[in-house]
Parts: sequence; structure tokens; C-alpha cells
Amino acid sequence: MVNEVDNGKRTLEHYAAQSSNVSVLQCLIDKGLNPCCRTAAQETLLHISCIYGQLEMTQYLLEKYPDMINEFDNGERTSTHNSVYGVYVSVLQNLLDKGLNPWRRSATQETLLHMSCISGQLEMTRYLFQKYRDIINEADNGTPAHDAAEIGNVTVFQYLIDKDLNPWCGTATKQILVHRSCNAGQLEKSQYLLDQ
Repeated sequence: MVNEVDNGKRTLEHYAAQSSNVSVLQCLIDKGLNPCCRTAAQETLLHISCIYGQLEMTQYLLEKYPDMINEFDNGERTSTHNSVYGVYVSVLQNLLDKGLNPWRRSATQETLLHMSCISGQLEMTRYLFQKYRDIINEADNGTPAHDAAEIGNVTVFQYLIDKDLNPWCGTATKQILVHRSCNAGQLEKSQYLLDQ
């Protein structure tokens, strides 16, 4: 029973890493379960604890298994990429303090700020924008604002525009922000851009 996995190949260890209770994970490891296990998407325990914003669990994993910090999942995302989906800036800060590269891109060329904008995390977006302002200009298939125009929430999008981001900046294929917002049917964002 202890070796059962769910449909995403998440083990008991992954579910424990998702919680804030380090003692549960330690109990599983003491029973012989593998702290280096991976999900079907190749996520480590650290990836999972970061997605769920579990600072104490993240600190524990970094202390006990420091090599886990450099592990990638199937999308070439590190645990740092996963941490921006949450609302806990402290988890991201902890990872960056351990030396993870804030400029590292995923397999789909997304930076941390791209991912924060996509997930609609305003506090995380503010933190990244203030600390790594130049990351906003990182674009192959569009800036983080292009993603916010298409997918993210209005508040994050307006924050980026209000920070003097050029709303007419284009991608390699000459798509500007309003192209993306119109394509995605984002009425409020489209109106906001057209009023600029």
C-alpha cells in the first residue's frame, strides 16, 4: 500500500511534500520510501512543495537534499518556476537565496515573470518586476505582458502597463498586446489598451 501511486504517478511522499507537515514526510522516509521519487511529469518533492507554497517543507528539502534544487521536470522547469504559481514570495526568495537563476527559462521559453503573469499572481509579479525589472523585456514569443494580455488576470496586466511598459511592444511576428487580448476575447484588457 505504501508504494501506491495516483494517475499522475504521485506517491505518498509527493502528497506529504504538498502539506506543511515535515514530520509526515520524515516518517515516510524513515519507513524506507524514496525522497528522490518523481511524478509522471518528473516533478520532485521540491517542485511539489513549491507549487503549494510550503516554506517549511521547502526549507527542509533544501537542507536534507540540496541537489534537488537543480532538478528539472519534463518542461525544463526548476522548483523556482513552480514557486511563482503560488502566492508565497518567501518560498521564491528562499530558492533564489540558495542560488537558483532567476533568468532561467522553461522549455517553452518562459521566465519566472512570464509564469507569474500567466498564473495571475500580483504580489509575485510585483516582487519579480521590482527585483528583476529587465526580465520584462525577455521575449521570444512575447513579453510577460503578452501572456498577461492573453491569459492572466486584469490586475496583473494593468500593473505591468502602469509601470510604463510599452503597450505597443511586439513579438517576433509583430503581435502587440492588443492582438493577444483580442485573440483571447479579453474585453476589459482590450478596452484598457485601446484607451491608452
